[in-house]
Amino acid sequence: MSDISSVYSSTSRITGIYSNLDTDAIVKDLMEVQQTKVDAKDQEKTSLEWYNDALGSVSDLVKEFKSTYLTSSGSGSMLSSTAYKSFQVDCGDDSAVSVSAGTGATTGSYTVNSVTQLAKNASVSSSGRISSDGKSISEYNTTALSGLKFAAGLEFDAGGNISFEINGAAFTFSSDTTLQAMINTVNADETACVTMKYSRLTDAFTIAADDGGASSSVTIKNLSGNAFGENGAFGIAEGTTGDAYAASVASSGGILENGEGITRYSTLGELDAAVSNTLLDTSGELSFTINGKSFTFGSDTSILDMTFAVNSGGAGVKMSYDGTADTFSIVSSDSGADASITIENNSGNAFGPGGVFGIDTGTVFGTSYGEVGSDCVCTIEGVEVTRDSNCFTIDGLTYTLKKATDEQTDFTVSRDFTATVEAVKTFVDAYNTLTDKLNSLLDEKDYSADYKPLTSEQEDEMSENEIASWNDKAKSGLLRNNKDLEGFLRNLKNSFFSSLAGSGKTMASLGITTASYYSDDAGKIVLDEDALTAALEKNPDQAVSMFTASDKDSRGFIYKISDAVNNYLNVAGDDEDATSDKISGLETKISDMEDDLDDLADRYYEKFSVMEQSLSRLNSISSMLSSLLSS
Repeated sequence: MSDISSVYSSTSRITGIYSNLDTDAIVKDLMEVQQTKVDAKDQEKTSLEWYNDALGSVSDLVKEFKSTYLTSSGSGSMLSSTAYKSFQVDCGDDSAVSVSAGTGATTGSYTVNSVTQLAKNASVSSSGRISSDGKSISEYNTTALSGLKFAAGLEFDAGGNISFEINGAAFTFSSDTTLQAMINTVNADETACVTMKYSRLTDAFTIAADDGGASSSVTIKNLSGNAFGENGAFGIAEGTTGDAYAASVASSGGILENGEGITRYSTLGELDAAVSNTLLDTSGELSFTINGKSFTFGSDTSILDMTFAVNSGGAGVKMSYDGTADTFSIVSSDSGADASITIENNSGNAFGPGGVFGIDTGTVFGTSYGEVGSDCVCTIEGVEVTRDSNCFTIDGLTYTLKKATDEQTDFTVSRDFTATVEAVKTFVDAYNTLTDKLNSLLDEKDYSADYKPLTSEQEDEMSENEIASWNDKAKSGLLRNNKDLEGFLRNLKNSFFSSLAGSGKTMASLGITTASYYSDDAGKIVLDEDALTAALEKNPDQAVSMFTASDKDSRGFIYKISDAVNNYLNVAGDDEDATSDKISGLETKISDMEDDLDDLADRYYEKFSVMEQSLSRLNSISSMLSSLLSS
């Protein structure tokens, strides 16, 4: 607050030189009446500011209550369906299937008839143990890539990096990147959408799609270095899950000692003469069976004719001879895990240990890249259900499939009102806390008549503790008997005692009443949990409607409370705005009064200045006379 001692200090004026008067003190005394008027307006403004602060604090409390309990997204929302529609599921044997119920569930008995297969996402894994010692590539995931002990050795490009793509997402890692950092980077990439793991138990990497079931896939492409690919350090080839490869066999090495003189046009007899082992039997023939188809050839059959006969003989294979490499190869027509080649040697020495063709007898199979994904398949209430995840929701029921089984799983869904009772209990406690605070403000003793806001001069003469104690008294009773606050509390109480949702019933029928006047909780709302539970069990739809009905003409309890809250916030907001306007008006008035005070001070100082000038002239005359008389 402004005062004469601070605004009109003599530091800017020369006073009392000849009169020896304390001009500042005299001016201050002369202006005390006007300064008191300015101080009074300043105190009035401060009181209004405190009042607005008090209104704002109450509004903040009410807004917090509203956002917590009276909005659908509040942490204790009384409008959320989760507060009223909780269910419990009784499932006898949940080893194969577990079930939980959400707000959209319906009570009743249900059956999961069977679980044919579980869903799994596509994945690729190392073909075997990949460490140099057959145990692990490192004891810790914090080891740098350059320090990992791979059997195949991890090679970096000229820039000291390895690079690869997973599902089209490119990754580049330097030699000092840790194993865990590489794994974290891959797993966090939304384009790759995979989970990469290294297991010390199996000493192998696994890369699995995060979702998708049967439609999921993993595609690996090596860009630089040798992390992936044939003979890659990670033990995972390039490709896309589901890619199928044919079954194939080939000579283990060149079948001739010198490889000269034999071509695909040579006869078997010429081949027999060129090899160190005997090819033909004593009858000059050889005979073998491939995939159940038997073939017999004489010495004058050319190698080309033999391969043509095999290839067109219904064995489902392609046989060829490479004269340059001096090797035979047999590849199945089909590919994938179902493809196979089975070879039996009947006579002669074409196949088997020591066989001229360098190919052993027995069966080899085709392969597929990685493991393809699959959808889960189960039967619920006689209806076959297929999903790409083992956890899915249908009609408010969430099923989690754990294993395939032919045994049916029976379960029942029933309402669980525990959550509702707890929600109402929490709401009632919060309501009582809020109204206790508001009532205390309405009943607070008012000492402000005897404790006006302090002026700057008054504060200068007091200690900090004295100022704080004074202000506590000065701020007391700011909202005592506040009509808007009283009306708000009446509207809140009326919500408990008025008919709800057109039912003709009040909250008392749900076990929510006011405490006895003679009890320790007098004036508070109390909850009879047993009565509320009984009402919910007897007629849950009506009970919930009494809380949440939103129709304008048949409001439920929560909406009536919400209406009262919104009305008060609007009224309190208007009051704050009006008070702010008053404060602005006072600030203008105070500024004008201070300008007038300044002008008045200037006039007083001007008069004293004239007096000092007159005294100066008198002193000069006196000095001159004294000088004349003395001479």
